[in-house]
Amino acid sequence: MIFADDAACVALTDMPPRSEHELDPVTLHNQALMNMEQNPTEGFEKLQFLIQQNPFPPETFPNLLLLYVKYEVRDVLIEERYDIVSLELKLFVLAVLLFCLHCWLVIRNGNRLMKSPNQQFLI
Repeated sequence: MIFADDAACVALTDMPPRSEHELDPVTLHNQALMNMEQNPTEGFEKLQFLIQQNPFPPETFPNLLLLYVKYEVRDVLIEERYDIVSLELKLFVLAVLLFCLHCWLVIRNGNRLMKSPNQQFLI
């Protein structure tokens, strides 16, 4: 579950200073999550770096997918590999993508309907 607890943020900042390449995978993962609100691009870069390592914290990929949903990064979400996540998360991501597609179709057909009110459209 993704959340940024104030005490956890303080604990991460109280650690001895180290460069990013010296951090263990769990600390890098936690830093990415704790700083997503302030700098989502850097957080995504850290999480994407982690999933390219072997091994990586098992929470990394599900958290990355959920953050893609939260920040509406749908193009990357479609291209990701899903062989390492639970069925529930796969279904959730699929539901989000289908919802987005449905919204796009409603908007597209709504715009067409406004231009031609007597015409019917199939979705």
